Amino acid sequence: PLPQAAAEELFVSLVDAQKSLGEEPRFTDAVKGSLSFARGTSPSDRGLWGTIGLWQQFLEQRTQVLGQKMQREIQSGVASYLSDNSLREDLVNARGEIRLQDLPPELIAEIEAIQRRYRGEVDALDGEPGSLRFQALLQSDSHRQRLALFCTWLRKEQKRLATRKSLQSLFSSGDAKGEGEGGAPDDKS
Repeated sequence: PLPQAAAEELFVSLVDAQKSLGEEPRFTDAVKGSLSFARGTSPSDRGLWGTIGLWQQFLEQRTQVLGQKMQREIQSGVASYLSDNSLREDLVNARGEIRLQDLPPELIAEIEAIQRRYRGEVDALDGEPGSLRFQALLQSDSHRQRLALFCTWLRKEQKRLATRKSLQSLFSSGDAKGEGEGGAPDDKS
């Protein structure tokens, strides 16, 4: 039970960190009461496997959110390009669409760079059910091994959140410093 308690503490701290950072998607506080890290005893009491199922759903939601962010960023980039440039009208179909390969090379390069960046973020999640880490979980010989593997994933997410928190505080303290040095104090009218 000791490793189970440590795993639960790790997961709960992760939920709290997600909330404090305003992560989307994130686990709600309500999930804390439904977590189980014990062995499952029946289809209705799935134990650790039920918690791992929640984790998989979370990763799927995060993948969807990243895909939506990527689409918005691409649309914004295309709109920005079109505000300064025009396309040949014969390339645009009746619905106002254009094929990717008909776009100017610099815009294609920008879109591909955005796609690569987001693909890297999705790959870093390593959350596909067929991924090697899920296979390792399925092939592990004991509950203790599965618990240890799952805790490794939770620590990886905790590390990502800690990095995000550091970056947020770095940029927010940079903003506060910048305000004292610039614009508003000089305006004495």
